[in-house]
Amino acid sequence: MKKQFYVCTFAALLLYFVGCAPLPTFVLDPADGNSTWLHGKQIVSKSDGSFAVAVSFDETEGTNLVFDVNIKNLSDTTALIEPEKFYYRGLAQKKDSLYESRYPSYALDPEFQLLQLDRQIAHENANRETSEGLDLFVGILGVAADIATINEPKTEEQIRDEEEADFERDMTSKAEAAEYRQTMRDLNDYRSYWKRVTLRKTSLGPNQAVRSILRQSRFRQ
Repeated sequence: MKKQFYVCTFAALLLYFVGCAPLPTFVLDPADGNSTWLHGKQIVSKSDGSFAVAVSFDETEGTNLVFDVNIKNLSDTTALIEPEKFYYRGLAQKKDSLYESRYPSYALDPEFQLLQLDRQIAHENANRETSEGLDLFVGILGVAADIATINEPKTEEQIRDEEEADFERDMTSKAEAAEYRQTMRDLNDYRSYWKRVTLRKTSLGPNQAVRSILRQSRFRQ
């Protein structure tokens, strides 16, 4: 029988929001005072006989906290690891007092993030196809206009204006193409990160372990 694993992995961690500066400092300490250190990272471990979990804070990334998580299934049944059900409760420090958040902050769902990125990629591709279609249409109109006026003499000012217009269209088209390529590179890089680096929904068999990155929002979702 499969069982789900979505306990509060970070129950052994206290999250402090220190200071009143525009960009707060985050300090993580184990609630029970037990931890080990590896390469400058404080690691908190917990085991209840069914699972062994080790968590370390990796970095702050935008509005997210990034954790390095190691989970081992110690039971004799398969467990479903669901990252979006992992959560922590933050503690705000004011002077000598700590105030626990009433609401948990859940981890971001990698499957949902990938779906959103796929939608954004499809949207960018559709916009690019529309833009290229408009450029082609404008180009056809320009050729038709040139043919219609082929026997009409043009002044130097008209010729200069047409050349400047052609140059501006060409530069705009190249800039839009470069921006599209950069956007697609960024989106695909970000998608690759979510697909290959982060902790994904996983069926973990007996004695199997998984280690990956878990991203948590700093704020209640």
